[in-house]
Amino acid sequence: MNSTALINGSDFIAVVLSSDEMDPKEQIKKGISAIDLGNCPDQIKEYYNISKNESLIILNMESKRDESNTNSGSNNNALDIGKSSQIEIS
Repeated sequence: MNSTALINGSDFIAVVLSSDEMDPKEQIKKGISAIDLGNCPDQIKEYYNISKNESLIILNMESKRDESNTNSGSNNNALDIGKSSQIEIS
């Protein structure tokens, strides 16, 4: 069962999917950065005593970063590609 939802806003894109449907190739096809949680869903289910048969809901939201708010004086060595990602699991 494919219950993936794609939300394409003016300055963001979001994908809502179940933990059972976390295929990075499919996420890239939908135009959003792929995430692979590895065995994290299993650990979350175990910690919160959630049935192994239950799927978790994943929100992967990516937004364009406002160029005027970037900190050009930062000593951060991270690569800035002008996007901000937020991942929520419930």
